[in-house]
Amino acid sequence: RVDYHVVLMDLHMPVMDGATAIGAIRDGQVGENMRGVWIAALTADARPEQKKRVREVGANDYLVKPVRVTELRKMLERYVATEQSEQD
Repeated sequence: RVDYHVVLMDLHMPVMDGATAIGAIRDGQVGENMRGVWIAALTADARPEQKKRVREVGANDYLVKPVRVTELRKMLERYVATEQSEQD
């Protein structure tokens, strides 16, 4: 088993939706070490209410498909900045 630094979470999956999966991660159901993993929701749903709902369940970031390289880079920069501030 490997702990990850960043998770790109699709919100529309067949068995469990992304919001439920994010909640499970935050609740520690996939391991205590993963509770604080950086989660970026990944979806074609750009509605503000969807973004708000996903943030409320624990997503750190929100990317709208199709994702451009610049947006992915900005998300990773936000992750790195957060990690660096937590280490200081």
